[in-house]
Amino acid sequence: MYSLKIPRVWAYNPKKASDTLRARSDFLSLCPSSNQTPQMQALVSAQVNGAGQCDAQTLNSSLRASTGGDPDIQYIRNQMPEYCTAYYGHAYTDFRGKQPAYVGLPSRGGYWVEPPEYNAALAQYNARVKAENEAIKNYVSQ
Repeated sequence: MYSLKIPRVWAYNPKKASDTLRARSDFLSLCPSSNQTPQMQALVSAQVNGAGQCDAQTLNSSLRASTGGDPDIQYIRNQMPEYCTAYYGHAYTDFRGKQPAYVGLPSRGGYWVEPPEYNAALAQYNARVKAENEAIKNYVSQ
């Protein structure tokens, strides 16, 4: 009888993020096809690095950056990390219509949303920007 040793990934409580990534990689490498082609190796790498980190909520928190001059003034970058782009755009996956979308501009308070929320979020964002523009216009004309 063939026996496969499976690491205790689910019960694993790492102290470092690098330990978590290594455990994910070790687990996914157990799949016989994980190393068959360079494309599959790239997908495994994207899954190791991006697992649970490519949803809108996580992108909004992890892609925060400050403007440089004032750390209190922050924006959310509109470029996904490379591992998310690789994960969503990989030839072996089908995430059409499931990838988070960026609403607006970073300089005007843009943010990531899940696809079903995009149209409502865009309308709300446009209304907010229009109101801000009107307020600026009124202030300047006084």
